[in-house]
Amino acid sequence: MRVLYLLFAVSILMSQLAAGFPQIGYFHCQQNKGQCFKHICPPNTKYIGSCKQLGNCCQRV
Repeated sequence: MRVLYLLFAVSILMSQLAAGFPQIGYFHCQQNKGQCFKHICPPNTKYIGSCKQLGNCCQRV
């Protein structure tokens, strides 16, 4: 049963990565030391993904 969960997780991850930058959740963005912004990333930050419905995940450079 664990193998089935693992295959499902890998398939979801691969489908997100196939479109370029993955859509990541708010908590995953914070885990990567990023922050979600509604529009563009502010100065001195870089785009590391999109926060699903919240906008862009940006990380300080």
